[in-house]
Amino acid sequence: MKKLYPSLLLITIAVVFLFSFSAADEKPWFDMEHCGFCKILTEYEGLLDNMTWDHYEISNGIVTISTVSEDYREAFDEVGTRMKEVGDKVLRGEEVPLCGMCSAMGQFFSQGVKYEQVKTKNGDFSIMTSDKPEVVEEMKKWTRRTNEEMEKFLAAKKQE
Repeated sequence: MKKLYPSLLLITIAVVFLFSFSAADEKPWFDMEHCGFCKILTEYEGLLDNMTWDHYEISNGIVTISTVSEDYREAFDEVGTRMKEVGDKVLRGEEVPLCGMCSAMGQFFSQGVKYEQVKTKNGDFSIMTSDKPEVVEEMKKWTRRTNEEMEKFLAAKKQE
């Protein structure tokens, strides 16, 4: 039976956004070295090569699907736990550097986006929706930009 879980990552990013004062456009979209959330992904050898993170537009929002190979499931789950810890730091008033993607995602939550996450045996999927057309359009723009930036990121990673 599938169970709904609160999103550690997305809720944490929403909280971080509330404490972030710089615009997302002023930062790199992904910043695996400096972003308090993204850099955690790089600290698990092989995790990024053994997971997917895909984004799709739906009529009233977006769907994000993450998968991970069985050998990296424990690392995948640890990333979620560590990202929540980063969010807890923010709640205590500590500054956390963010990339453009994480800052932009946080904006959705400040605009009342509805969120559900379903854990699966191979990862999880998240659904973010809104009744506000302008917010839906911003989420769709985020999805398109994130997909474009992910293509660039993966292409650069292949060159390494």
